Amino acid sequence: TIEPVMLPQLFKNALSAPILMDIVKCIATFF
Repeated sequence: TIEPVMLPQLFKNALSAPILMDIVKCIATFF
C-alpha cells in the first residue's frame, strides 16, 4: 500500500523524470 505521505515524493520524482513525463503525454493522447 502507498502511504499518503509518499505521494508528494512520488509526484516530485515524476516531475524530475523526463521519461515519466513522456509517458504522461502518451496517456494524455488516449484521453
